[in-house]
Amino acid sequence: YIDFFAYLIFFFPGILMFFFSSLDDAVYAFSIGERSEQTAWRPPIWPLKAIVPIAMALLLIQGVSEFLKSIHAIRTGQVYEKKEVFQV
Repeated sequence: YIDFFAYLIFFFPGILMFFFSSLDDAVYAFSIGERSEQTAWRPPIWPLKAIVPIAMALLLIQGVSEFLKSIHAIRTGQVYEKKEVFQV
């Protein structure tokens, strides 16, 4: 129950907040073709700003997986364990 409520109350709202706020910055940086003004080379900055919302989306997917595992644990009373079969 603790994992279930912790994901609902803390994890999902925080990740969604970071995702949407960083997505706005990444889209804006892409639309203006943002570049660094610190060097003469002027490398593009927008790919680096796009990494943040991508990372938040991947964390959100992992959070959904863990949330579903907590639901499974509540319903069955057993923690979900992946059983790997090794064949030699």
